[in-house]
Amino acid sequence: MMSSHAVASNIAGVDNDLRRYFGEPFSAPQASPRLVRWLPRVGDNLVVNVDGNVWDITRGGGFTGGFRSSFSRRFGRFYGFQDDPNILHLELLAIYYGLSSAWDRGARTVKCQSDSLDAVTLVNSSPSSSKHIYASLI
Repeated sequence: MMSSHAVASNIAGVDNDLRRYFGEPFSAPQASPRLVRWLPRVGDNLVVNVDGNVWDITRGGGFTGGFRSSFSRRFGRFYGFQDDPNILHLELLAIYYGLSSAWDRGARTVKCQSDSLDAVTLVNSSPSSSKHIYASLI
């Protein structure tokens, strides 16, 4: 059994060998940060805030959301879990359950807010069922 010092020394040696062989790691340009925030209720719309998150590749992830009324007061929440660690799937599930729950509560004018541009774009574009893996959910 190797000591922690020996393991660290071996890792540093491998790192040095890789740098000599391949050169310094390539640093990809970083995208500009985008500010994202939840907005309060607008007019007569019920606002549903949704979000999906991946825990790790082996455990999958979950989705959650909340309903807001006037003055941004929360009055309900929902959540779920999925073995699939695909963030787009989790975001779409959050939107689906949020809108379904709002409909079940009697809301007919709903504003759904998500921080996933990909999910929102898919929902707004309504892809054909034969073209997208999550078309039936969308």
